[in-house]
Amino acid sequence: MRIFRLCRKPFAKSPLDGKGGLVVAGRWHTPRRLVAYASDSLALASLGIFGVVSYTTAQRRGEMGIRLALGATASDLRSLVLRQGLAPVLLGLVAGIAVALALGRALAGLLYGVQPSDPLTIAGVAVVLFAVSAIACYIPALRVSRADPMSALHYE
Repeated sequence: MRIFRLCRKPFAKSPLDGKGGLVVAGRWHTPRRLVAYASDSLALASLGIFGVVSYTTAQRRGEMGIRLALGATASDLRSLVLRQGLAPVLLGLVAGIAVALALGRALAGLLYGVQPSDPLTIAGVAVVLFAVSAIACYIPALRVSRADPMSALHYE
């Protein structure tokens, strides 16, 4: 009964008093949230690429040792790891750009001041993703190129 008495007049003021600030704050915080989500997804993608390339490089440690023992240079191994790590990234970028162009019209209402098929934005995103992926692939490639061939051969 006490709760009912307190709630008898739920709208002591006008129902819309003080609601305008929430709408403005909601629109103001949306770009910050999108930037936070985008940076989190970029960090997760780079960690995933780094993890996969590191794992596959560690699994091929014996092969890398044999290549070094047979005369491959450190730059040959770096380029091999980078080439094999960045090939799926390039395929993913091409597929992602195709999907972004195809679905751009559906997201046109969420974009402000940018066309759905803006080439500068799409190219900028592709360059950032490729750069982060290249750094994520370069670290295991550098680690492989500094390995001692004898320790790599004795690894297994």
